[in-house]
Amino acid sequence: MHSSQPISSQTPKKLNPHHHGKCPNRVRHAKASPWRLTSQLHTINEYSVAICGFCLNILLIWLILKKSVKEMKIYSKILLQTCFIDFVLLTFIGSVQPIYIVSDGWNLMVPNGPFRTIGHPWNFLLMASWFFMVHISISTNCVPFIYRYLVICRSRAVSAFQYFLMLVACALVITVYFCLLTWSTYPPEEQQNRNYTAVIQILGMKLDHPSQFRVGLMTTSKSITWLLTCTYITEYGIRSNRISDFHACSQLFDYSCVWHKNTKVCSTRIAELTKTRSESTTKLYSNIAVFATIPLHWVPLFNPIVTIWVIKPYRRVFTCTARKPIFPISTGVSGTAASAHSNAGNTQD
Repeated sequence: MHSSQPISSQTPKKLNPHHHGKCPNRVRHAKASPWRLTSQLHTINEYSVAICGFCLNILLIWLILKKSVKEMKIYSKILLQTCFIDFVLLTFIGSVQPIYIVSDGWNLMVPNGPFRTIGHPWNFLLMASWFFMVHISISTNCVPFIYRYLVICRSRAVSAFQYFLMLVACALVITVYFCLLTWSTYPPEEQQNRNYTAVIQILGMKLDHPSQFRVGLMTTSKSITWLLTCTYITEYGIRSNRISDFHACSQLFDYSCVWHKNTKVCSTRIAELTKTRSESTTKLYSNIAVFATIPLHWVPLFNPIVTIWVIKPYRRVFTCTARKPIFPISTGVSGTAASAHSNAGNTQD
């Protein structure tokens, strides 16, 4: 059909090859902007974290099996459990790659991974499972503290089954959070079929057609169910943090305690609070918020680094702190002669 406007009024304008206002299937050619690299930045970050995290956790497992001293045997299973949780979390990080963005008063969690085009409910389940594993990773650390308190301070033997029950109890609490998350953030059907071309352009996603865009989770700041969900998981984080503080009866993992507590404050709280902003959120805030999930993915990367640095037998593998004597004492040299050689060396130093 011909336009009702005169042709002469349209011809003076030069055709912009990047203009796609009437061509929704060319969303990949969005106007150049620093924010258009958001999708690529998340991809680089998540894949880098996944690869480095797997390598570091494999290295930590090798150190646990080969370099643990006798006194550390009691903690080996705890460290192996942490590595296993990190492996699962890293798998979800590489598969989901969630991005948080605000659009028209809605708080959206958008998948950016290889499965980003699959439909609901599978897309939602992947995103909710990522949330589940993030909270399992940063909240179950209270269980090892209880275990150490009972074994060291109370001199009580804790069987593997009892330790497993403590983990199950912790997982059940997070499962309730998973159910609340489903109740409060599952995308309504009318919102799933919206036109998200503007969001695709902001994120710089390369899709063949806007209909391939999927929203993992979505909610608004006025949602009472979402506020209840945030209140629940925040209260659980506070209580688990208090348990960790109360049962921190030795200084062996003090640095790990600090790391986990800072992780809770800096990642969990920020991630939850940013989703409860008012609908009058500015464009600047929306552009900054797309990077909010990046630090969350560093948790399974820093866990093995902190563990290796804190535990001396593991650290010595890389720092080589074990010093060999400059003048080795042989059976043919008397103690007095060896002492003289040692004093001479010290004097020269």
